[in-house]
Amino acid sequence: MKRSHRIYIITVAVLVLCPPTARTKSKMKIADLFEVSLNSVKYDTSTSYIRTSQERRKQVIEQLRFFCDVNIADPKLVLGTSRKGIITQAKSDKSTIIDINGKELPRSRSFTDRYSSLRYSKKFVPPKKPAKWKIELRRILKLPPLKTPRPQWLYELAPSRLTLELDSGLFEPDSEKISRIEGYFHVLMAESFENVDIPFKPTEEWVRITREYEIKVLVAQTTESRFNYHIESRPKEIGLTGRISPDANLPERFVAKHQLIGKDGKPIRSHHNTANPRLPGSGSGVGGGSGSNLGNIKKFRFVIAVNPKHHTIPFVLEEIALPGRDAAVNDEKMARAAPRSGRKAQAIPYTPTGPISGTINRQTWMNLSWKPGSGADSYDVYLGESFEDVNDGVYGTFHGNQTERALIVGFVGFPYPDGLVPGETYYWRVDEVDNSKSNSPRKGKVRSFSIAPRTAFNPSPADGAKSVDPNVTLRWTEGLKANLHTVYFGDDSETVTNAANGKPQSRETFTPGTLKPGKTYYWRVDEFHVPDTYKGKVWSFTVNETAESKKNSD
Repeated sequence: MKRSHRIYIITVAVLVLCPPTARTKSKMKIADLFEVSLNSVKYDTSTSYIRTSQERRKQVIEQLRFFCDVNIADPKLVLGTSRKGIITQAKSDKSTIIDINGKELPRSRSFTDRYSSLRYSKKFVPPKKPAKWKIELRRILKLPPLKTPRPQWLYELAPSRLTLELDSGLFEPDSEKISRIEGYFHVLMAESFENVDIPFKPTEEWVRITREYEIKVLVAQTTESRFNYHIESRPKEIGLTGRISPDANLPERFVAKHQLIGKDGKPIRSHHNTANPRLPGSGSGVGGGSGSNLGNIKKFRFVIAVNPKHHTIPFVLEEIALPGRDAAVNDEKMARAAPRSGRKAQAIPYTPTGPISGTINRQTWMNLSWKPGSGADSYDVYLGESFEDVNDGVYGTFHGNQTERALIVGFVGFPYPDGLVPGETYYWRVDEVDNSKSNSPRKGKVRSFSIAPRTAFNPSPADGAKSVDPNVTLRWTEGLKANLHTVYFGDDSETVTNAANGKPQSRETFTPGTLKPGKTYYWRVDEFHVPDTYKGKVWSFTVNETAESKKNSD
């Protein structure tokens, strides 16, 4: 008996993003890619209590916190930058040189340093207007006017955030500035990237992507107008879990991003395609997505970071003006005056004002808006069609950092310029950025809204309902922008499914007359919006079986 084997072909392409000489750059050369600049400085005080066998002693710690921006000249191989830096030496305006020697201030366990993925902001580029002479020439020649070019969105690399901390007690009380600070931070970089391609179709077996990571495609559907997929993943051995810290052991390879590849062999334009490598999340789980108007998809592409390494990047800051200490004293007084409930005071998060989460909306555009929380300087806004992508902040769902408390979507010149898709559910999230906090941004809750479908929905009685009144009136919610409704009704499912050429009506109700007790009926509503008809789903219900009908059936 012959045994059949299913073979999966994995195409591997090596993507080297720098010449061979660049991969042997010294640390100093790599450091030249990064420039650290100061954003703001503040005093920060915290109170703790030290218990001994004889007393309980209060300890007030005053820190100087420096909030910096890290600009990256070439991000192609950069996977992430550390959130905090280490100060090694500082010089006050009194010419006192203080050697920190890498000693760090006490801090909570939640402030464990980890790498953060690179941040991108979305920039609107208006279309270029055609020259006046071209317009005039076409008018004279009686040619049709030039088509107005569509606006473009460009993703620009935003500075990474870096926080430094220094014991203010190391300086003279009357110091007005710090002449010089030296230190370092960490960067995670790959030596190169590899592409692993697999066909866009379900797989019956697990497919190896890296030594630690394999996937199984559960669903993969694609047409010219729609696509949908669902992937399950798992680690074969213990690999990376959660975010990576600068002291973590790194595997030889890990998945930095995934893309969807079209029939032309190029990544398709989709928010599921991450244009820049990002850090891995959890080591196992599921993921998926859906979209429209992207053309047929031929392959999944997993981009593998090869030989990732930690790099130490030195920096120098000079002539740093120090703020007054009054702000820190006031913060301490407010903290003491706050009610002691046994829990730490929490910053007040933002409050969404529209749309309400879970609602179905009857237009193909939306105004996402919110009320500000406490201490927010700006907002990172995420929007997409996958809960997992928005929750994880996958590149492509990030639609920029802004100070405005609203974002219009579904119009030309804004996210989703072709309009939101009827019948689709969208997920959105707002993170509040507070430049004075080391744990900024504060991650927001993922909320959702849906666009009404073109077909009729929300039937009454509900699909599959039992014990329905024999004199029932059928009702439904009309599809998006529907002008007329055609109802098909009967006791045979196949007949109702195939029915056509019915009489349209304007009302959203239908009364079939008195129905037979205990019998199951089927009905369908087709929606008409010039010039298209949208065939509805077949619903059913069963009429209440009265005592008389039960007696007759016995």
